[in-house]
Amino acid sequence: MFTTKDPLGRNVVLKASTWNVHIVKGHNEMYKQENLVRKVIERPAFILKDRDSDDRDNYFDLCHHPKNGSLSILKVVVEFSDSTGDVVTAYPIKNTITQATTVRGVVYERP
Repeated sequence: MFTTKDPLGRNVVLKASTWNVHIVKGHNEMYKQENLVRKVIERPAFILKDRDSDDRDNYFDLCHHPKNGSLSILKVVVEFSDSTGDVVTAYPIKNTITQATTVRGVVYERP
């Protein structure tokens, strides 16, 4: 699908198999929204350490979903090995209290 860089200069890859088999199949509101995922990776409001996995970072930003005209916070989960990350999942979140925690650390905050 695409390879891009996050604000920390790390390569992040979204594979077609992840997009089609996991993301769109499990979150149909993400259909044809791969550009939103790229935007959140390239210019997130926050990157937070994952609550459960040391290898994963969670990217967050407020996004406009042209499909339904709504605003929501998009969460993109990226798993890193060395300096390259693979998108694991991406979806709009409804409850920021449980989905976004700074307990394990803030990796990045947009200036």
